[in-house]
Formats: sequence, C-alpha cells, structure tokens
Amino acid sequence: MPQKDQWKNLKSIIMVKSERLLPRQSISIERRYYISSLPAKALKVANAIRKHWGIENNLHRQLDIKFFEDGRVVNTGNAAENLAIFKRLALNMLRSGKGLLGRHKKCGWNEGYLREVATKFFIKFF
Repeated sequence: MPQKDQWKNLKSIIMVKSERLLPRQSISIERRYYISSLPAKALKVANAIRKHWGIENNLHRQLDIKFFEDGRVVNTGNAAENLAIFKRLALNMLRSGKGLLGRHKKCGWNEGYLREVATKFFIKFF
C-alpha cells in the first residue's frame, strides 16, 4: 500500500467476508475492507466491526422509520446534509426520555411539549 505512511498508527488491514442465503437458495457474498489502529486480533476486530454496524443499522432504521429518510430526496446545495443533522438532533432529543414513538407523536401534535423536550435536552447536554 503506497499510502500506508499517511495513516498514523495503522496496525491492521481487515477483510470481512459475509455470506447470506437469499430467497430461491441463491447465496450473496460480500467483502468489506477496513484499515484499523487495532492490532490484528480477529475476535477483537470482529467485535468492533459488529458494534459499529449495529449502531449504524439501528440509527438508519430509526431515521427511516421516524423521519422517512429513504423516501425523500433532497439534493439542493447543502440541504441534504443540513437536514440529516437536524434529524439526528431531533432523534437525540426524543431519545432522552422513555417512549420514543409516543414522544415523537406528542411533539408533532403539541408545541408546548416539543418546547419542553427541546429545553430539557439543551439544558442537560449543553
């Protein structure tokens, strides 16, 4: 790798091969590659990768279900990036209490409750 000197603390290069059985008995094989500052210990690296994708998949699922993220196309200037930031902020505000779905609906219907959730979040974290 000619660019390896550009990554300080590079300790391992990882390839993960995933196989899954699709309908009609066909098999899907996917390879993903990673560079890491972790030592090349398979179990430790595998756990870190699973944890990363677990968080990523959970976040994407929540954004898609709560905010219909996959169903909307925004491609004007920085609008998509800005909207994504606000969606994650809103999701974090809603997560700061129990009953995510109920809180989401209540915030949509009750401006006073929305203000209360936002105020508590910003006082708690900022």
